[in-house]
Amino acid sequence: MVTVATNTRRSGFTLVEVTIAATLCCVVLLGVLGVVHKEAKSFADQATIVNHEADAIQALRRIEGELTYAKGVVPSAWSINSLGVNANGGLEVDNLLGFPSRGDLLLGRGTAVEERLTYATYDVAASTFETLTRDNECTNPSNHPANETVLWAPMAIPSGNQVAPAANQFDGRSNELMGPLFFQGDGTGFTFQVPTDPAGGTNFLDGETVRWGSDVAGQPLASGYSALFYDPLTSVTEVDARHDLNNDGDMDDTFDLGYIKLLRWDSAAPDAATTNVNLTGPYILQERCNRGSDLDGDGFEDPLFLWMPDSNTLHVRIFVFAGQINGHVVTRMIDTAVFLQNGVS
Repeated sequence: MVTVATNTRRSGFTLVEVTIAATLCCVVLLGVLGVVHKEAKSFADQATIVNHEADAIQALRRIEGELTYAKGVVPSAWSINSLGVNANGGLEVDNLLGFPSRGDLLLGRGTAVEERLTYATYDVAASTFETLTRDNECTNPSNHPANETVLWAPMAIPSGNQVAPAANQFDGRSNELMGPLFFQGDGTGFTFQVPTDPAGGTNFLDGETVRWGSDVAGQPLASGYSALFYDPLTSVTEVDARHDLNNDGDMDDTFDLGYIKLLRWDSAAPDAATTNVNLTGPYILQERCNRGSDLDGDGFEDPLFLWMPDSNTLHVRIFVFAGQINGHVVTRMIDTAVFLQNGVS
């Protein structure tokens, strides 16, 4: 009798084997998904950076267009009355020409009582700045005498002494095409006018004189002015960003992130309708309490706007807080020099 052996083992996998295989598959799948997610986030971050850079470049093109036929204006006045340490309105000056309908003032520059303050409007009939906010930009309220120079704080222009100016004669030194240049002001704004026909046409001449003004809320006005200025929205510290944003070797600084804006107003009626346009998103970088400071670590200050009347040139430097890639902050500097063929008033 012949006995035939029968293999009773079933084909396939045991439950333990299936469990192990499923676990391995899950591990591999999770790893793949992690890589895909990381790459997708990196791609999105790069897209954000590219978009912010493109937006800043577009803003420069818009600025160049606005200034094609413009002439610069340097707002400056003398105070008529004294301003007490607790006063919050009624700073009378000898003129209001070129001062935006709202903005920042600089009093006592280069002295122990230097103060930056904001005004919400001005009274044309009384020639006074109204609704003042004191202790702006890390300065303290001080007593200011009559006959003191009142400046529109954002405006930056070259200092009179370019050889060896005293410390109270300049606010920074920038690196320009012709070499280092000492300048006064914060460098975050520029005021100008353009040829204007109050009748709404294209007749910009009154005899042989150009009619200057601005198109305010759709209305061409001889009393109209325009300004480019920086308007902060939020802030970021170097500690939060985990990055030395201005490359000065420490992590102690705080920076504002804000817009570059275009404002047009009627100097004869500052409370009337204005044109107020955001030229960029809220990612333009400026150091808090140190506007126009060195942002790239080259040892020279970087004013956002620097007006050089001798050459009729406005140098614009835009530092963009572009975004982050893999936890690393990315900043970009985009600049241009705009020639204003009509100079300054």
